[in-house]
Amino acid sequence: MTESTSRMVRRRRHGASLKAQLADVIGHRTRSMVARGASVIRIDAIWLACDPLDMRAGTDTALARVMKVFGTARPHHAYLFTNKSSRRIKVLVYDGL
Repeated sequence: MTESTSRMVRRRRHGASLKAQLADVIGHRTRSMVARGASVIRIDAIWLACDPLDMRAGTDTALARVMKVFGTARPHHAYLFTNKSSRRIKVLVYDGL
């Protein structure tokens, strides 16, 4: 825990447990990162693939799968792929460049 984080935790609530205070600080930082990230990467639509993808596959293979199914990848769309057991997800965000 950094110096500023420990000061924030001490200032929050004196009666709450340390775990609850840390969860508040981490939650606040996560929410602020999500808000900043939304302005950086624009996503208009999200597509979920029905067929599993080998997680060792690179971006070119994932993009080739998108091209095969849709004919073209659309700018600012995110394509989600899962592995065979659906325990991992790979996301391809196409920005049109």
